[in-house]
Amino acid sequence: MKVEVKLHAQLRKFAPKKGQDHITLDVAEGIPVKDLVKIIGVPIEKAKLIIINGKRGEASDKLPAGAVVDLFPPIAGG
Repeated sequence: MKVEVKLHAQLRKFAPKKGQDHITLDVAEGIPVKDLVKIIGVPIEKAKLIIINGKRGEASDKLPAGAVVDLFPPIAGG
């Protein structure tokens, strides 16, 4: 199944091509987010905020076909 991954902020450095922020991957149906993140090469502790199809998700959530996953690094402000 195909899923789209959007890498935000510092996580873009894990994209296969420099400057790329969207990745489309063919993965096994029902793959958990943590396995998808591993395939991309992002350390799971760096993906602090996971959004799946516009809703907050967890690393253990299984992805539906056609999912859009947004990955955000830790966010700090001052």
